Amino acid sequence: MLQTVYQVLLDIKLEIGAFLLAVTIQYLLFSDHSPRNFRPESKLGKTHDAAGAEWTTKTTSTTLPTQWTKACTELIAALRPLLRAGAQQEALEAEMQKALSTSALTGAEREDFLARALESLSKAGMADAKTLAAARTCLGETVPGGHLAIQLLRGFMAIRARGQFDSLLTEVESKYSASGTLLPYGVAFLALQSSLGANDFDAALARLPDLAAWLKLQGNQLRPRDQQKLLRLREIMKPLARLSFRQGSAPALLEALTRCGLCRSPVVLEPLFVSAAQHADIAFLSKLESLANDRKLELTPAARCACFMAKPCSDEELLESYETSLADVDVLTAHTAAGYAVAE
Repeated sequence: MLQTVYQVLLDIKLEIGAFLLAVTIQYLLFSDHSPRNFRPESKLGKTHDAAGAEWTTKTTSTTLPTQWTKACTELIAALRPLLRAGAQQEALEAEMQKALSTSALTGAEREDFLARALESLSKAGMADAKTLAAARTCLGETVPGGHLAIQLLRGFMAIRARGQFDSLLTEVESKYSASGTLLPYGVAFLALQSSLGANDFDAALARLPDLAAWLKLQGNQLRPRDQQKLLRLREIMKPLARLSFRQGSAPALLEALTRCGLCRSPVVLEPLFVSAAQHADIAFLSKLESLANDRKLELTPAARCACFMAKPCSDEELLESYETSLADVDVLTAHTAAGYAVAE
């Protein structure tokens, strides 16, 4: 009896040892710490990765003079108990007007003040329809712009108030169009996000030039301050690319990206490569590769893995292709399916 128990324990120990060995080998082959793939990691790359991961929530904080910061804090403190008690819009608006008049704010200062208050309430999950409407009413006939427009649009999107979102977006677009200035990047981004939420492919394409205007390409390179905008654009390009393939409109998306100049960025093209590989659209994938070669673009690791996965081949050819074209890429991180295919 004891010998049987000992044999079972020994077998379990061997199985665990084999599993740990396999995990260690996979880690050494495909992780960033692999000896053959070791290279100093750029701190800038880490910053970009973090910025790209939080594109849905990060906003640019408004700056207020010190004497107004206290008034804004007091306004937020006064609004929170009202919101918890289910106060009506009029009560909320009265508190906002009181804070604005006490601080003697005018013009753009009023907008910055209200934007800061809405941002704080939004983070606490308390920016409901009444709060947004009260902030909008405080401006009277003035159309909000800048950070306040972004906070209001973001709030309407969060509570799924599409009517108010579309109405305010139209007003903001008219304001900036009349003044001959660029639509704020945050507004253009939210407009594209709203179009995707409605599965309106044509409307989404119409928003791309507004975003492209902010990405000043220098050849194939971006200014450092534009990198964060580009990474956010890559994230929203993923659902846009998937929508284009579902509707059979991927060539139209590529044409739109070409017209507005965004196709000069391999980061923007990456979601198209990935979606084309997932749909096994070899012809379109080849077209993307030709475009990248003609423009001398260096494809991202995910795009390279997508090309690698899309082409049918035997196991021997797959490993040979990996060794010649992806040996410098952490495939498990860049493209999970490609990593598993190589591991198997």
